Amino acid sequence: YQDAGKIIDQFPNEYGPVAKEIKQFVESYPTEIEPYYVAGKEALKDKLHTSNGFHRFLNRFVRSPYFQNLALSEERAIAEKIAVQRIDLSRPETSTGMTQGFPGFLNLILDWRIRTAKQMGGIFVKNSILDYHQVLISDFEKMQFMKIDMLSHLKQRIMDSDAAKAEERSRGNRVPVRRDDQYLWSFNGEFWNDEIGDYVFALESECGK
Repeated sequence: YQDAGKIIDQFPNEYGPVAKEIKQFVESYPTEIEPYYVAGKEALKDKLHTSNGFHRFLNRFVRSPYFQNLALSEERAIAEKIAVQRIDLSRPETSTGMTQGFPGFLNLILDWRIRTAKQMGGIFVKNSILDYHQVLISDFEKMQFMKIDMLSHLKQRIMDSDAAKAEERSRGNRVPVRRDDQYLWSFNGEFWNDEIGDYVFALESECGK
């Protein structure tokens, strides 16, 4: 119970700021998709065990093969676009400025690949953020239930301890059980030596008299 109590106390301190940052990020981009893709790529470029709590949260899904392939596809499309542009510029007599002819056609295809990678990656990151954020909120609720259970357990221990003490204090007030071969004498002020510890006498103070 002590170890569980430590975890319950540490959980909101560790994940509370991250949950707030995620909520603010989602509220800042309710309809946009590209910011989610950009955030995913930034987390992917960061260290796996980064100190950035938001990136650690994104690492749960941006390092999946699906998102990494989308990011790689975008990078390759950008590299191909630069290569086509260089070839087009290397022949001034036939250069179209990437707007006409075969270079222009390749430019349209590559732009489509880049937009598709960003859109699909952004949708994936946004949906994953919403799903994992819901799991995080559920974990906070579970921690609250566990905390209530811990407090209930602690309360029960205190009550059991108090009941045991009360039972011990009331030992001298018990009514004795008489067997058939025993006599039961009424108390008339007398006591046996071995019973002194079972009686409490209220003596009047003689101080000041």
